[in-house]
Amino acid sequence: LRLKRQFAHCGWFIRPSWGCLVLSLPRAARGAFCSLRICKMQVAPHSGGIQKLLAAEQEASRIVAEARKAKADRLRQAKAEAEKEIAAYRAEREGAYQKKLAESSTGAASTLERLTKETGTQISQLHADVAAKKHLVVDLIVKYVNTVKFQPDV
Repeated sequence: LRLKRQFAHCGWFIRPSWGCLVLSLPRAARGAFCSLRICKMQVAPHSGGIQKLLAAEQEASRIVAEARKAKADRLRQAKAEAEKEIAAYRAEREGAYQKKLAESSTGAASTLERLTKETGTQISQLHADVAAKKHLVVDLIVKYVNTVKFQPDV
């Protein structure tokens, strides 16, 4: 009962099995080790069974502590690797943003120049079209003004 209370918070299960005492971790927490078996224990006076049980308890505590330390180390290592990946991705995205920003700032001046040239070309083309067709339009207007069609009211 004392062992059950002590190891319940660690996640260990304690069960008797064929004259042995077995301390084992639940499946989700198992790593390189899965159980600790203490066999041929006879609890008789002066046999040292309690000493063996206490030694097994200390060994189990040591194993649990090592497992916790290994888990903490793995988490620390995974966090460090994730931070490196995040920093690399952030640097990549920042570089792409700065490149895009540089292109758009220099591109604004060139875009303005290009649009100014295109607008000037279109205006000169319109002036040329007006000059070419000016006499046709004037002749058409004069024809409609001078020609009167009479339609009687019916």
